[in-house]
Amino acid sequence: MSLDRIRGQLAKPPAEALKGLNDTAHFRVVIEERQKFQDLIASLKFDSGPPIPGGREMYEQQQRLFPSVTNPLVQPYAAFTQGELVQVLVTSMMQRLFAGRILNSITAAEREHAEARARAEASRAIADYCAAQPGDGAGIRICDER
Repeated sequence: MSLDRIRGQLAKPPAEALKGLNDTAHFRVVIEERQKFQDLIASLKFDSGPPIPGGREMYEQQQRLFPSVTNPLVQPYAAFTQGELVQVLVTSMMQRLFAGRILNSITAAEREHAEARARAEASRAIADYCAAQPGDGAGIRICDER
């Protein structure tokens, strides 16, 4: 019975060859770079100013009750003269421009001072160690280098 089955299978036409064996490979490279302009726009914050005293609703209510055309002295910056507003502007700009640089220089100076203290303390510890060794640490590399 098994021989008849084998003969029957051999009598059948051969099966189809695997598809795609003779096809050539297609490689594709796609390079996508995020657009810098869209990243820049996405990083902008339009709400980064100081908070409005009383909130936005209170500000809008004040604008409706006291329009700037008919009530100029009730506006938020009406208490300042033009010279004082310029002073506030210049002070704010100076703080914005130089505060970070001044802070960085102060922290750098503090870091240098701390490093100098650490070096001095390490030198003292090495000197104490070498003094405690026989022959003041003769033959010990760290004692010979100081």
